[in-house]
Amino acid sequence: DLKQGRITRLEQVFQFQPAPNGKFALNSNHLDPVMKAPRQSFDLAEENWSWPEANRQERARIAARYWSYDAGMLWFLQNDAEVPEPVRRQAAEWGLCRDEFPDNNYQPYFLYVREARRIDGLYTFTERDEEPREPGGIPRHHEDGIAVVSYSWDCHAAHKYNAALPDCREGYFVVEHAPIEVPFGTLVPKSIEGLLVPVACSASHVGYQTIRMEPVFMQMGQAAGIAAAEAVRRHVDPHQVPIGLVQAALLNQGGVISYFEDLPADDRSARSIEFLGPRGLSLEFHAYPSRTMTESAASESLLRILSSEGIRWSSPPIAPRAISGGRLIGWIRSSGLMVDPSAFPELEKKESLTVSDFATVVAAALGARF
Repeated sequence: DLKQGRITRLEQVFQFQPAPNGKFALNSNHLDPVMKAPRQSFDLAEENWSWPEANRQERARIAARYWSYDAGMLWFLQNDAEVPEPVRRQAAEWGLCRDEFPDNNYQPYFLYVREARRIDGLYTFTERDEEPREPGGIPRHHEDGIAVVSYSWDCHAAHKYNAALPDCREGYFVVEHAPIEVPFGTLVPKSIEGLLVPVACSASHVGYQTIRMEPVFMQMGQAAGIAAAEAVRRHVDPHQVPIGLVQAALLNQGGVISYFEDLPADDRSARSIEFLGPRGLSLEFHAYPSRTMTESAASESLLRILSSEGIRWSSPPIAPRAISGGRLIGWIRSSGLMVDPSAFPELEKKESLTVSDFATVVAAALGARF
């Protein structure tokens, strides 16, 4: 690549990603469709394939090989006489951070393993979770959603460069997708009781590419912790903890379980709306919290929500008007759920409810406390 002029600058070899305190993270670069370079970057495909089932000694060998390869590439670009002088001069400006890992030759203690062994869970998250419930709609809802993912489907090379395929390193792709809910079942192994797995969770190769972001790991871990603590209190297996309890606790702790473009975090009913999001409150990424809700819209939403809870309910005759507080409470009671009007006396008397009002009453009827 250097000799044939496809690479003339260091940023054509690596991605330079700004980090705090004047630092940069270097990442493997994609093969440019015009320059056809870099044909090789930091990715060392194929040599990692034995990692998932390798023992400690084999993993140590693989890690050492990757350090040798990456550090060797940097040294080559800085020092080899056949590297064009402008690239050598540019590469010489960079080095390992002297205030990080000083007791380990300034190298991190562990290799970043993007993907290895994962559990076979009650639910396996795949790229098909992006598929809409209805044509042109948002991705399917998961009534047991405990996190939202939005990072692209993003895979690095799975094979080294092959001259017979000059336009790619096989395996690379980046495809954006809409926000998707991640269900609690991805944390629960099929065949092991008393265990929740928030990082090596149940996901396909492609599905895991959006889950693997650290903020998602953090929330999945938080959900696992909530469920585990409650399982101990109730003397049950973690997957038997009511999911609504886990979701409400996540929302009360600042978590996100459903996505709405128009829902400010400080909205008085934001947590109730988010709680009902995975249950089908809306069929789009807008909640319209201040919109007056008609009886027709209220009936359709309530039917979806109750159905997600396994509750059979037949909507009464619908009038072409706004839903009132008293009428909504009557509908909820007719489904067999208990609702205490004294918890929101002002809503029971309202002749027209907003979406926020509706969510507040219905979430409370489902046992969510906000």
